[in-house]
Amino acid sequence: MTPNPKLGNRIILLSVAIVFAVASLFAQWGTIKLTADDLRDSMTINGQKVGMEGMLSGMMSSMLTGMTVPLTGQNGSVGLGPIKLPYWLAIAAVIFGLAVTITNATGISDVPRNIIRGLLGFGLVISLWALVVMLLRGSIGLGAFMLIGAAIAGLLHQQNQNRSDI
Repeated sequence: MTPNPKLGNRIILLSVAIVFAVASLFAQWGTIKLTADDLRDSMTINGQKVGMEGMLSGMMSSMLTGMTVPLTGQNGSVGLGPIKLPYWLAIAAVIFGLAVTITNATGISDVPRNIIRGLLGFGLVISLWALVVMLLRGSIGLGAFMLIGAAIAGLLHQQNQNRSDI
């Protein structure tokens, strides 16, 4: 069997995509502005929700409302109804999907492509959802774009694999 000369280039591209995905963990994804509702909904002490009643809490709420909070891949999350999905979970899914793509391309493993597409798609959807939230409530940083690019690189590789199988 003759080695595929394009395989080396694909592995390099996928490795660079992994580097971008890892870097998105530390990069700023954006900032959001705090509202009084955010403060009222998220005030917890030792895991117990604290009500925002009284003069002191009203004063704290008015002082903190309008502040911007930077979000990174480590501290940000996306709310989907009652579920909060942290950005780092999407980053881990993309990194794992890219790593498995490399092992599949080199013949080390044979993980089904639908599982890999699911991992990469999950990271892509969470990143896009984070961009929408930050567009509506704050400003956009580089982190989400880095993860989107990494996920798209993996998905494009999967698409090219389908074409070469025909």
